[in-house]
Amino acid sequence: MNEGTGSAAGDAGVADLIDAGTWLPLDPPRPVIFIPAEAIGWAARLAGRRPPPLRVRSWGLTYPPELPATQTGWVRFCTGIWAATITVDLPTFNRRTHLTADLWVPADAIRLSATPAAQPGAADTTADDHRHAR
Repeated sequence: MNEGTGSAAGDAGVADLIDAGTWLPLDPPRPVIFIPAEAIGWAARLAGRRPPPLRVRSWGLTYPPELPATQTGWVRFCTGIWAATITVDLPTFNRRTHLTADLWVPADAIRLSATPAAQPGAADTTADDHRHAR
């Protein structure tokens, strides 16, 4: 990748993005709860379409109301809106396997997990911190 693109770890562009406050990596990453309907609800739409065959439904990705995920950072768009960067396992409808996905999701699509590392006072930053930062 070209210098300044910020598209690969180690590029000079990544350091520039961190310095500018555009990319805020979390070190260490933290456990969060992902609320899929807030980020990928469009994937559940069937309006005006016939349901897919059973094989497609069985092996297609699905999502419960909440999924455990790992937040790796925050990114800020030129509009000032923050998005969380997360890694999450999206299960198939038949629950026989899953697909691990790295997603950029709206801040409202995550909440802190109830694990001890994410409790108040553990030096965590929340979506509200970043929506109002800088």
